[in-house]
Amino acid sequence: MQLSDPVREGRDALAARVAGRLDRRLSKADPAPVALALSGGGDSLALLLTAAAWARAHGRPLLALTVDHRLQAESAGWSRFASEAARAAGADWRGLAWDGPKPARGLTAAARAARHRLIADAAREAGARVVLTGHTPTTSTSPRPTGCATGARPWGGCATGRRRPPGPRVAA
Repeated sequence: MQLSDPVREGRDALAARVAGRLDRRLSKADPAPVALALSGGGDSLALLLTAAAWARAHGRPLLALTVDHRLQAESAGWSRFASEAARAAGADWRGLAWDGPKPARGLTAAARAARHRLIADAAREAGARVVLTGHTPTTSTSPRPTGCATGARPWGGCATGRRRPPGPRVAA
């Protein structure tokens, strides 16, 4: 008698759901890289692994982008972890930094705006037309990439009910 593994079944079902959305919304023949915002958290790691499998299957390059906000002493370690995870998954990786002075008030909003700008600029520079992001409701206001995939434009998060961007998007 074979016992079911609910964790594996849930993981496989989620991976199939995300891959199906990528299949429906992204061109398999487009040579442009697919960019992915990678914080190093569980949500973006799950998306990284699923997107990397999809990209390999369709011959699309995958570029993972990580933003170091320079707000915590351990942020360099998070970036290093994200780099290693991206490369282990077969993705190219680029580290981005929010340098310069930080505001005394409104730091979360300023960090989010800087993150979106840095990711969108790096995606455009790489020739990507889409940025994939993943988050859970609890990370929607954290200093990690949030929102929905867009045509490499910095927009608010889709899953949290904020404004939705025009044009292509992928939400997991």
